[in-house]
Amino acid sequence: MAQHVFLPRFPFIDIDRIRWVRAGLKAFKHYIRENGLPDLIHAHCMNYAGILAQKISEKYGIPYVLTEHSSTITRGLIRHHQWQPMEKAAAPASARLAVSRHFAHVLQHKYGCEWQYLPNIPGGIFKQTFE
Repeated sequence: MAQHVFLPRFPFIDIDRIRWVRAGLKAFKHYIRENGLPDLIHAHCMNYAGILAQKISEKYGIPYVLTEHSSTITRGLIRHHQWQPMEKAAAPASARLAVSRHFAHVLQHKYGCEWQYLPNIPGGIFKQTFE
């Protein structure tokens, strides 16, 4: 006879994200001790790094820019309880960038704030500029 073990889930508490942001804040304090405050923070994903950037910005007054690369939003993989912290982090960003025009439109619709398309810089052209 099979035994079943019930492991309760906490659908409204994202423990992994909380731990990740806490670790990020600790790492940022170490960065400040070694290098001083940066002029700008650039986060490359909303769900963890964007939230961390917003927390750092609140605490230290450093502006932040978001570039969203993750397709979890378009694939419907963001859970209902994850949206509020993500929306809270998107709104005050100095700039919100997406990796395609269509994605910028989707993000604008989902978050209710402006997102701009930032095209990828092709390696060869970018490299030639600095040679």
